[in-house]
Amino acid sequence: MDPTIKDEYEFIVSIDFGTTYSSCCYASVRDPETVYSVKNWPRASVWDEKIPSVIAYTGASNYHDSDTSIVPSVIAYNLTKQQSSIDVDSQVVGFGNVPETSTSIRIKHLPFILHIKDLAPGESNRNPVADYLKLFHQHVIKKIAEQHGEKSIHRIRYCFTLQHPEQPRYKANFIKAINLAGIYTDQDIDEKVLFIDTYTAMAKHLLKKHSLQLDTKFIICDADSKYLKLKIMHVVSTGRNVDIEQLEYDLTSNKLCSDRLNELFEDYVLDTIKQHPTYTEDKEAVMTKTALKYFEENLKYSLDLQADRKVNILLSPSTSKKPASYLSLDMKDLKCKVYDPIVDGICNQVAEEKEAHATNYVFLCGTLATLDYMKQRLDAIANNVIVVSNDDLSAAHGAVYYGLNEKLGVPRSAPICIESEASCSAEDDTVQNSQEDDYTHIIGIDFGTSFSKWYYSKYESNEQVEFDKATMQLPTLSLYDESLRQQKYWGKEAFDDYYKSGESGKLMSRFKLYLDEVNKNDENEQLVIDAIANYLRALNGKIKETMESLFPNTPKKYRYCFTVPTIWSDNMKRVMRDTITCAGIVSKDDPLSRLLLVNEPEAAAIFYANDAETDFFNNYFDTNPQKTTVRTLICDAGGGTVDMATYEYSRKDHSSKFYIEEITAGTGSLCGSSFLDDAFRKYIKKECYDNDYNVSGYELEQMVLHFILNIKENYTYKNLQDTTIDVPNEDGAKIIITANDMCTKIFDPIVAQILSLVQNQYEAMEKAEKKLDMIILTGGLGQSEYLRNKIQDSFQDKDIRVHAPVHYDQSVVRGAVELARDTSYITKRIVQKSYGLQVMTPLVDALDLLDPLQEPKFAKYKLDILCRANKFMKTHEYIEKKYYVAYPHNAFITLFSTSDAHTNIASALDPRLDQVLKRNIDMPNMPSLQAGDAVPIIVRLYLGQTEIKLQVILNEKMSDRVPLRSMIKTLGEQELLQQQEQQPQQTLLSPPPIPQKAHGQMPTKSLSSKLIPQKSFHKALEKVNSSTSE
Repeated sequence: MDPTIKDEYEFIVSIDFGTTYSSCCYASVRDPETVYSVKNWPRASVWDEKIPSVIAYTGASNYHDSDTSIVPSVIAYNLTKQQSSIDVDSQVVGFGNVPETSTSIRIKHLPFILHIKDLAPGESNRNPVADYLKLFHQHVIKKIAEQHGEKSIHRIRYCFTLQHPEQPRYKANFIKAINLAGIYTDQDIDEKVLFIDTYTAMAKHLLKKHSLQLDTKFIICDADSKYLKLKIMHVVSTGRNVDIEQLEYDLTSNKLCSDRLNELFEDYVLDTIKQHPTYTEDKEAVMTKTALKYFEENLKYSLDLQADRKVNILLSPSTSKKPASYLSLDMKDLKCKVYDPIVDGICNQVAEEKEAHATNYVFLCGTLATLDYMKQRLDAIANNVIVVSNDDLSAAHGAVYYGLNEKLGVPRSAPICIESEASCSAEDDTVQNSQEDDYTHIIGIDFGTSFSKWYYSKYESNEQVEFDKATMQLPTLSLYDESLRQQKYWGKEAFDDYYKSGESGKLMSRFKLYLDEVNKNDENEQLVIDAIANYLRALNGKIKETMESLFPNTPKKYRYCFTVPTIWSDNMKRVMRDTITCAGIVSKDDPLSRLLLVNEPEAAAIFYANDAETDFFNNYFDTNPQKTTVRTLICDAGGGTVDMATYEYSRKDHSSKFYIEEITAGTGSLCGSSFLDDAFRKYIKKECYDNDYNVSGYELEQMVLHFILNIKENYTYKNLQDTTIDVPNEDGAKIIITANDMCTKIFDPIVAQILSLVQNQYEAMEKAEKKLDMIILTGGLGQSEYLRNKIQDSFQDKDIRVHAPVHYDQSVVRGAVELARDTSYITKRIVQKSYGLQVMTPLVDALDLLDPLQEPKFAKYKLDILCRANKFMKTHEYIEKKYYVAYPHNAFITLFSTSDAHTNIASALDPRLDQVLKRNIDMPNMPSLQAGDAVPIIVRLYLGQTEIKLQVILNEKMSDRVPLRSMIKTLGEQELLQQQEQQPQQTLLSPPPIPQKAHGQMPTKSLSSKLIPQKSFHKALEKVNSSTSE
């Protein structure tokens, strides 16, 4: 055990927060060899060491508990719906073994909630994980106090196992829940809470329990209900001791799991049921359900599959009129058709890894570990197969060992802000050029709400490829099976199967809007990412297939550019990048520059600057030779979002190339073409209801499809004729939509929002004293005569040309490809938000300056604004500022943003701030420096691109010593001198005013590992000042 842990902690407590059950073990640092398990949980046996991961609230239950027992992403989705019915007034009924009642909401599989976006509770919801951990922790503390006394229960180090570390939001939300549960606060040092992968923790216990020797390799085979996971572990030397190293190999399969036995059994038993003498089609579903339930409850893990006998399943009990009905199954058939497909697959995987890694042991755990046949089959391929019982606490024990031996780290703090001003610089173009890789083609993808487009260009060629609409434009649709587990079709195939072949499965559309829901309404981020990633994965496969047919037998390496709406926040762009990575289009190991995100109006602006067919700008200059610039509003009215910005086009040195400068900040809203479809759908649905037309959901969508294909684009408010809609399956029934209703109830509510956005852009131009010359409407809704006529009428006396070009469907994706090739098109962009860093600032006291041994004190949670909104930035321009860290402390960089350009926000805890990113900076070893020396770190913030970029520079070879205290002392002397010049009546020894604690201000840490609460510091300061005055 690390000896420094005894000075900081009394107990090491591990919490294995499991999907179905949770457990807790702990050890005293005075007796690290004795590991205790927490027992006597509420409503459980005094000997039970595990407790269900379940919590219950007051309220009416709308969902059965079993609804959550499905695939992980859908579990999280259902838990989201359950959580939405829990508000702050709901009372916790209990946790663990709580009964299911109609007056309570019972949530299980709690770890899956941690996949949901942003679990901090709002005004109207709770955090079930935090509530569960709070009650769990209270019970643990109570049991430790009963066993060892209450004296040292506050000096505890915690180690949590991570069940799903590969999920993008899991750990972040886990930390939030731990914080909300009161287990860890911002006053605690970083190392109070540790995390370890569940399988690594389990391996640490197996190492000790089975006395495994150095260089032993073993497989952990977790054959559970939802997945199969294989982990390869290696016993390595750590000097005097041995420890576990997890090899990079990691296999996860959702098909080789015990739940698949149910599916195979259902398929197998259905054929047998049809041969039963009592079978009828009406009874088929009931008989199948009965057989499956009996199999799950009585046979699944207890069958002796090596026996040669029949298995009888009770279908119906005996009555006075007829005997009991049984279904007789052959054991050999059960083994062959139900069990062997799963067991064979697992054994093959284990055999492959055993041979590849020369493993000595196989540790079998999970639900299938209770099946004797599974163990028998593994024994045939491995010498040492050891079954780990489901009641085993290996993970919790191993987490205790980890907590006992993990050394206390160097403190980590926010950077210290001493200098007041930031500078603005531009990166050399040669630096950018050196970052390019050996790409052969640029692939542009416009991931749209209704349709997605793609386009390509050779990397070193300006040749324009023809946009093949049949190949390069595809519906943004995915057709899933009824269980939402498998994507059956995507794109055009999904459209044809659903709309032409009749309703089959569940059609998922409007993926792009799901990302907006993730950001605003705390929906399940992982569910959204999975759905979109499945579509993008299929789209990328189609692109690669097409590119291979166009350029056969040639090496290819693609650079990708994806378009995004202007209105997307930094976090939504981050989610989009994660989704593209999840789809396998790029990998985490690729340079960031391989994927470029491009604003949609900006891409369209570049396309029309280069499009010879439309040639708007050359024509404009030909008719206006006195002009040197043309100011153009680009309105990209797509299926979901409508985005727009105004750009100034100009040429340099008589070049034919146009350079583009953003002159009004991009704006937009969710008022695209699909919202017109929604308005029409709502109107038709009401008409069908009022007229008693019995229309199915599929038939309703057929009428909406007729509106999309035949009415929406060409309809204009100048048309005074009524519109007739045929009603399917109603013997010639028709719905008549008057011209007034079509305008006021369907078109105007949407078009009015777009007109308002255009008007705001025009007013912004007037405020800047610049004239708007042209409006270009692109995107699907941009072709609407209704919209175009409304805009023309609104600006008919302003001498503004309104264009709706024919290349509306390809302008964005082709412009994105052009920008990826040449980023110099855009000369300036507008920073739409204010950005700042969380910092610490020195608390300079006159008394500190007189005491050479006084440790520096700092005010925490301060916000240092680096750039305010509405600032113009060039593409490769950056904001730079120097901060300091006291050696050898580590640092963290937290970047915040706010839409407010003028209000002075001083605290990083201000609720108006949004956290954009957080990055940890580890201090390298610098032998020439001593503790307390100032190490400068330079932060560069690039804001002139679609995605923000943060660069942190630390001189690892620094040798000049500058004590941080001397820098702060110099700063303090300068401040006091300025105060004396302004207020000569004050003396150097006059006590400074006591800083007032802001509302919600967190306690302050010093740079030492010891904590100095702010209140205590203020009292000490008052006492010193009082004695000095006396």
